Amino acid sequence: MYLNHAAVAPWPISASKAVARFAEENVAKGAADYPHWLEIEKQLRLNLARLINAPVDSVALVKNTSEALSFVAYGIDWRPGDTVVISDEEFPSNSIVWESLKNQGVIVRKVSLAGENPEAELFQAISETPRLVSISAVQYATGTRVNLAKMDQRGHLNENLRF
Repeated sequence: MYLNHAAVAPWPISASKAVARFAEENVAKGAADYPHWLEIEKQLRLNLARLINAPVDSVALVKNTSEALSFVAYGIDWRPGDTVVISDEEFPSNSIVWESLKNQGVIVRKVSLAGENPEAELFQAISETPRLVSISAVQYATGTRVNLAKMDQRGHLNENLRF
């Protein structure tokens, strides 16, 4: 499976061809094929839902990670004292959005992932019942890997919003 890394990785050839095909159709016909584009979008959502084993109604297509994080951050009814747990190594889009909630009284706890066991401090932070946990499985700058499945198996994430 190919996952684009923070828009800095090369595009897969199939994605490049699909975008070029869309651009050529748009130049030739304008929006005349709009119903066809909607069908392609619908099929994409179905395929993604199957891939992640989720209901199709729970799959949303957004422009980028920053937009998705903003939808989540500003779609929650935050209360003063609510806590968000992130790592100290997160890509800016997964840090700035949560920091922007501080003016609503939200506490942003940055957990250090340094050391042999990056999950250890996360376990501690999550045991304090944060409202939301937003941790990348692989940190962009260092390559530090966090075993999110291991954390979930121990029940640390089940009662919290996960993103």
